Amino acid sequence: MSFYSRLEIDGKEIVILNCSIDIAQDSDVTGRPSARPIAGQFTIRLQVDRQTDDMLAQWALSPNEHKRGKITFIKSNSMSVEQNIEFNEAYCLRYNKNFDAEDETPMSVSLHISAKGIKIGANDEHVNNWPSA
Repeated sequence: MSFYSRLEIDGKEIVILNCSIDIAQDSDVTGRPSARPIAGQFTIRLQVDRQTDDMLAQWALSPNEHKRGKITFIKSNSMSVEQNIEFNEAYCLRYNKNFDAEDETPMSVSLHISAKGIKIGANDEHVNNWPSA
């Protein structure tokens, strides 16, 4: 089955080339969970133009700027939405610009994002226990 994906942020739709979402919780020595799950950290590689790249770089350079957005996975053959992942109060922890003249997408940006809240699909929602500012 073929998919494509996009990131919606600040009113822009950006093509996602790669996406990895992390949900984790600590465990004790026996392997039993010993802490609340932590969700909302993900890494995405995006196909960017200059305007989008500037916006993402500005976000990465700001220690206080947070954003909300949505990742949508779409089935290519039917153009139907397979899943949405919404996030809020998200900070850009890492920005990496990549250029490879031999790649099909020569200019891309990878971001590592940490969001306070994340909603996967229609029902699975998680809010991290962050201290108030």
